[in-house]
Amino acid sequence: MTTRSAEPTRHLPITTEQAETITSRSAARGRLLLAAGLVLGIAATFLTPLLVGGYPPLAAFARVSNSVAVVMVLAAGTVMLLGRRALDGTRLVLRRTRQLRSGIGLAWAFALLGSLLACAAQGYALTRATGDAGAAWLLLPLYGLPILPTSAAVVTGRRLFPV
Repeated sequence: MTTRSAEPTRHLPITTEQAETITSRSAARGRLLLAAGLVLGIAATFLTPLLVGGYPPLAAFARVSNSVAVVMVLAAGTVMLLGRRALDGTRLVLRRTRQLRSGIGLAWAFALLGSLLACAAQGYALTRATGDAGAAWLLLPLYGLPILPTSAAVVTGRRLFPV
């Protein structure tokens, strides 16, 4: 019969300064991500109906895919705001840290997928356009923008939550 002599590490001791840094930076980055998500959502809401051209079913699919990407920016911001939950005083709880990093990674992956699908659908819809759809090409960069804040969240999450 074997016995386990050592418990697996569940906490990582950190200094008080590191705990304060994690708390303040994750809250600040979370607020920035939420603000970016709101700005992207408002921009997409007001600009998309003005510029959508081409094949209507694909344009509608592009709007839905972009909405998913924008919601993922908001989700990444919410996860970053919850960064202080990974702390237990001056200890970093490894399970919670992994959950936070996984949440940020999932938000990034779905934002990337939503943005790529939106750009592809809008681009194809514009190539099928029968009339003048010149201004609608401006939507492609707007549809790709959710990738930037979620990528910043991934980089920040890797720096703040080292596991």
